[in-house]
Amino acid sequence: MTGDSSPNEPDFNLSEEEKARIRAEVRYAASVAKEVRPPEKTKSAIDNVVSFLSSGIVLLLVGSFLTGLVVPGIQQRAEIRKQKAELLNKLVEQFLVYGNTVAQEYFTVVPLTQESKINKKQFDDYTQKIFQIQLKQYDALAKVSALATNFDDVSDGRNLSDEISNYSQKVEEVSKQFNSLIIRLYDNEKKDIADKTVDRTVKGRVAPMEKTYRQKEDQMKAPSPEQENFDSAKYFEEKVTPSVEKILGEDRKPVMSLIGLKVYNANHPNLWNPFNEY
Repeated sequence: MTGDSSPNEPDFNLSEEEKARIRAEVRYAASVAKEVRPPEKTKSAIDNVVSFLSSGIVLLLVGSFLTGLVVPGIQQRAEIRKQKAELLNKLVEQFLVYGNTVAQEYFTVVPLTQESKINKKQFDDYTQKIFQIQLKQYDALAKVSALATNFDDVSDGRNLSDEISNYSQKVEEVSKQFNSLIIRLYDNEKKDIADKTVDRTVKGRVAPMEKTYRQKEDQMKAPSPEQENFDSAKYFEEKVTPSVEKILGEDRKPVMSLIGLKVYNANHPNLWNPFNEY
C-alpha cells in the first residue's frame, strides 16, 4: 500500500495473473453459451411473404381496396338478389292465382251438369260469372308474363316466358270448354222452343206469313247430332273434368319446376361464386 491510500479503502489493483484468469473465464463462459443457444432458423419464402403481408402499410392498403371496391360491389349484388327474390315471390303468387281460376270456372258450372237445357236468364247469369272469372284470369296472366321477363335466362334449354305461354294456351282451351257447355245447354233450350213453334205452325196456330217463314227457316238450320244429343253430365265427366285435372296437375309442372329452381337459387346462392345470376 502507498502512503496516500487510506487503510479502509479496498485495493482494486489486480495482478496480471488475476487479469489473465478473469479473461479466460469470460471467454469460456461465452463459448459455453454459444454452444448451448439453439441455432437460428433460416426464414422460408412463405415466412417472408407472411411477414410482408403482416406489415401495417400492406394491411392498410388491402383494407382500403376492400372498402372502396369489393364491399360496395357485394352489397349491390346482394340488393339485386333481394329485389329478384321479391319478384319471384310475386311471380309464384300470381301464377297460382292464374291456375286456380280454372278451378273457379269448374265449380261455377258444376250445377249445370244436372241440367239438360237453360233459359235466357240462366244463360246470362252463368255467362256473367264465367266472364268475371276469365277477366281475373287474363289479369293474372298479364302480371305473370310481365314478371317472367325478369327471369328469361335459359335454364336446361327452357325459357320461363315460353313455358308460361304454352301453359296459357292449355288454360284457354279448358276455358273454352266451360263456355261451350253453357252455350250448348242454351242451344238445347232454343231448339226446344223452335220445335214447339213449328208444331204450332203446322197446326195453323200462327197466322202471319212472315213469322211462319222465319220459323221454317230456323227449322232448316238443324243442329248437328252432337248438339242434338248433348248430355251435359257426360260432357263434363268425359271432357271437362279430365282437362281441369290435367291443367292443375301435369300441365303446370314444367312451369312450377322452373320457378322452383329459380327460387332455390335465390335462397341458396353459390358461395364460391357470389356474383352468379339466377
